[in-house]
Amino acid sequence: MKIVYIASSIIPSQSANSVHVMKMCSALARLGNEVTLLVPDAVNEMQEGINDVYAYYDVDENFEIQYINWPRIKGKGIIFAITAARRAVRLKPDFIYGRNISACYFSSVFGKVPVGYESHSPVKNEGSLLEYFFRKMLSKKHFVFLAVITKSLEKYYLETYAISKRKIVVLPDASDPVCAKIALPFENNESSKKLRIGYIGSFHKGKGIETLIQLISQYANAEYHIVGGNQKQVTEAKSALSKIDNVKFYGFLSQKEAEKIRVSCDVLLAPYSSIVKSAGTLEIGKWMSPLKIFEYMAAGKAIIATDLPVLREVLNETNSILVKENDIRGWVSAIQRLQDPQMRKKIGEQAYMDFKENFTWDVRAKRLLDETTRT
Repeated sequence: MKIVYIASSIIPSQSANSVHVMKMCSALARLGNEVTLLVPDAVNEMQEGINDVYAYYDVDENFEIQYINWPRIKGKGIIFAITAARRAVRLKPDFIYGRNISACYFSSVFGKVPVGYESHSPVKNEGSLLEYFFRKMLSKKHFVFLAVITKSLEKYYLETYAISKRKIVVLPDASDPVCAKIALPFENNESSKKLRIGYIGSFHKGKGIETLIQLISQYANAEYHIVGGNQKQVTEAKSALSKIDNVKFYGFLSQKEAEKIRVSCDVLLAPYSSIVKSAGTLEIGKWMSPLKIFEYMAAGKAIIATDLPVLREVLNETNSILVKENDIRGWVSAIQRLQDPQMRKKIGEQAYMDFKENFTWDVRAKRLLDETTRT
């Protein structure tokens, strides 16, 4: 199948949405499809010093990336969407898919190709014009399905818009299996009584850094390895923990380097709050399907996460330890329970089994392709 994927992700960048898009395109291509990714030519917003975009995201160079004009003027988003949709139609694909509402809408107008749109939060968050495009797209003959990342988001769309359940598919986020030949960044610590505890993710509000700082302040009997955050955010976190010497901050790391930290830790933390802000400051806590969770599961390590309904769509008492939000004593207790190596092993192995069966990028891509044939 010939597939055109349209996204407004900045590639390369540090954003999670750019990781998602690159991983999905690679997985779709790995399943034997001809994939072309259309993204903005937003040079001024791109990560500097990246010579090989595919290596940066740790994906195979098995699909083409085409950059679409992103003018530095008001209305650039609509200009990009129209241009990308026209390019997509000219490429004569069998299927057009994307995470850009406007581009998917215009694709359904300009062409006679099946179109699918993927949403990670309510469309209303994108503004009234884009919500208008979404409503119009739902009635188009060539719009075939809406993909969402959680059941809670599916429920929202069914209750809010004129769309049938048969036109919605729930596709949780995913991860790659861990590389078998990965080189660990530090020595094995089996002889040490201190657990290696890791946090890999952004420092945006609600993602967990606030809880993590409180936890470290109250439980210092462990090594903490924290990946993520920009220079200002890392400096602030270091200042808050200045009296504690068992914490290492790495800042932002590439996919490969972050993976090394994950697999070297004994325990991985996901202390989300119920109110989570995205990079664009949208509140996404009710709908999120964090890449972090699936990357943790792929590492086969014991996971401690906040007990939120949306996370329970993936996590449970057999593949993680779930703790109530803001319950620092509960987090400390969970870490203490995981001093038991057999318990860590049991939880980590179950998490990995659930991941391999349900949450690899290849599994996700296959489910998406099945949906195109069903419709």
